[in-house]
Amino acid sequence: MKTEEIRPKVFEGTIKEWGNSARFSMKKEYVGKRAILVIVEDEENQKGRID
Repeated sequence: MKTEEIRPKVFEGTIKEWGNSARFSMKKEYVGKRAILVIVEDEENQKGRID
């Protein structure tokens, strides 16, 4: 099995009703809660890197 380390960008913060958080469809029950957002490369760039 071939594997490769992925170094995602990780952000931590509070989910808000407006601004960047509004781009995601989140349930209202999550508003005001602390969250971690992990951003990885798109699927096309991952092909062949991880089996």
